Amino acid sequence: TLGCNAIGSHASSGAQYSFLIHDNYIYQTPCEAIALGSVNPSQGAVSVYNNIIQSSGTGPMPAGTSQGYEYAAIVVGGGSSTPVQVYNNTIYDAGGFGGGSAGAVRALGAVNLVNNIFYLLSTEQYVSLDSNLSSITGTNNLFYGAGNPLGIFSNSVAGNPTFVSLSTNNFHLTTGSPAIDAGATVPLTTDYDGVSRPLGPAYAIGAYEFPASSSTAATLTITTTSLPASVVGTPYSTTLAAAKGTAPYTWTDPSCSGSCNTGMSFASTGVLSGTPVNAGTSTFTFLVTDSAGHTATKQLSIDRKS
Repeated sequence: TLGCNAIGSHASSGAQYSFLIHDNYIYQTPCEAIALGSVNPSQGAVSVYNNIIQSSGTGPMPAGTSQGYEYAAIVVGGGSSTPVQVYNNTIYDAGGFGGGSAGAVRALGAVNLVNNIFYLLSTEQYVSLDSNLSSITGTNNLFYGAGNPLGIFSNSVAGNPTFVSLSTNNFHLTTGSPAIDAGATVPLTTDYDGVSRPLGPAYAIGAYEFPASSSTAATLTITTTSLPASVVGTPYSTTLAAAKGTAPYTWTDPSCSGSCNTGMSFASTGVLSGTPVNAGTSTFTFLVTDSAGHTATKQLSIDRKS
């Protein structure tokens, strides 16, 4: 972003309403990433969702601009008691320039925050110091990095959302993230990637659903094409392999058909080992999951010779 703000709404007279801001990736804004200066949701809904906002409010305000002095990710101006709806956004590093107007959210008017991830640095604020706290409501947001969640929010999740990789700006969730299936129900059917929501029993918090994009998941592949034959009474070990996903991989105990009393076991590392106890043929359906939540399956058979 070369100016001060990235996305803004402002009217010289009256207020704006009935619009959506969604599915944007906003990176390194000196001032505000999303600035809603004069809106009136009572006349028509205003919603902000599925946005990824990284490094907003870095400051200082560029010379020659007059867009404001707030250093925040999302700013909601005053004027309406009907809240702006802000849900399922991922916000990382917001308001680093500091000051009373800096933070992930600056709210002078009514705003309802639901299912958002706020991952901040330790010196930053989830809500700016000059916000009108009585105008803020929210539930099922995840807070990490800048202390405990504020008491004005309900059902908050406190913990590292475990993104795939901050160093490569990959904000997809990984297996075990506390954001998975921890969200409230919202009027949203897809995530930032276009993946259907929800995929689990509840919505994931943040801009990405879990597991991640099915188009990306299709690239994860089990590369093992066959299993070496085994001999009854002889120790056996083979390791399955996968590729084109995000390591590390986790293997799930496979389902089996055919002669399944094999005397062997399968580890989450992909190692099938043991000493076969009888002759026969078993067909396993193997499942592997990468750290981004992508999955792949393959059926492989093993002969146990006498």
